[in-house]
Amino acid sequence: MRFDRNGLMTMEDGTTIKKDSKGKQRTDAWVGRFHVGCAGDMLELEKIKDTVKSMNKLLSQGDATDKRGNPIRYRVKVKGRKPINKVINPRTGRENGFTHFGDIIGGIENASELDAYIYRR
Repeated sequence: MRFDRNGLMTMEDGTTIKKDSKGKQRTDAWVGRFHVGCAGDMLELEKIKDTVKSMNKLLSQGDATDKRGNPIRYRVKVKGRKPINKVINPRTGRENGFTHFGDIIGGIENASELDAYIYRR
């Protein structure tokens, strides 16, 4: 097993696993984590969204399709991490920041960090 400079770990059988800077395993769709308070991070996230938008425009102009004939398009999904304000559960009395599905209570506005993913539509 070996790591390259992009954080990909290559196993002996040739498969690769994506890792972030702290060594946590990530999906191939994961782009990065962005801090809401940092203007540079928000500009970088907007650049990623604009790049995907431009890529989709080029793919639609070129009539790119997959093997089933469906058009190839991509989307950026932004998921909130680290809630700012937590809600007290009336039944247990504990503070909850997330729903049972892993989403932040209060939406993106209540997130201090954002994870960005690029998926196929």
